[in-house]
Order: sequence, then C-alpha cells, then structure tokens
Amino acid sequence: MLRTFVKANSTKIKKSARRSRRAVLRQRGRFFDLKTLFDEVNSEYFENDIDCLITWGANRRVRNQNSIKLASYSDRTKTIRVNPVLDNRYVRRYVVKGIIYHEMLHHYLGVETHNGRKIAHSKTFRHFEARYRHHGKLQAWKRKNLHRLLGRQ
Repeated sequence: MLRTFVKANSTKIKKSARRSRRAVLRQRGRFFDLKTLFDEVNSEYFENDIDCLITWGANRRVRNQNSIKLASYSDRTKTIRVNPVLDNRYVRRYVVKGIIYHEMLHHYLGVETHNGRKIAHSKTFRHFEARYRHHGKLQAWKRKNLHRLLGRQ
C-alpha cells in the first residue's frame, strides 16, 4: 500500500539538492596499499574496466557489537570504503583482495530489482563472487578471525 502511494505521488515529493562531500582518499595503510590491491584485482578479474575510487574508511570502534561491516560501496560516489580493522599484520593479503573484489562486483553488476525490492546479493552476484580464487579460504578466515576483527582478541 505504501509503495503504491509513493509511486502515485512521486512527482509531488521534492528532491533535496545533495551536496557531495569531496572524498579524501586514504589508500596507503600501515600494512596494505588499497590502490595497489585494487589495481591487481581490477586487472585479474575485470580487465581493468572498474573505474571507481577506493579508500580506507573512518576508524570507528563500536563496543559490544556482534557483527562488522568490512567494506561498503556507494554507487552515488562510486567509492569503495574498506574498514581500517583490515589494515593489520594478522590479516592476509588474499583477505583484503577478496573484500575489494566483493565491493568491485557491486560496481560491476549494480543492483537487481525483484517485485520492487532491491537485491544487492543476487544469485548472479553470488555466482560471480564464488569466482574469486580464494573464496572458500576467505570465508573460513573470516569465521576464524571474527573475534579479532571485533576487537575481542
């Protein structure tokens, strides 16, 4: 009912002017250079067709959390933000590259819509995601190291 109302009245809804913040790109971390890893993934999996930006995200610690967002992709700014918790000695290179690959897929495939709902991790997405050479190893590493990523050593 709500979806029908919004669709019927969408011309009456004013769109606010969005001012884009100029993104400050921080690509070089203590242990990983995101631009280098991005370029490697782009060459190996996308024939250098991905033209988005990449940066480390803000360094925010949240107490008592049970999950963590390791990265995100904004289609509005075409920017991948990687959680700085991954810029650590114990994190393996294939892990960061796999996270970057996942976010690059969001740029490459976009979002599917089914029955008016947006689906970011569709069957097609999951199929492409499984093509990452270290996909199984990456998933196992994340399960094994979740406590460290959450700061629970």
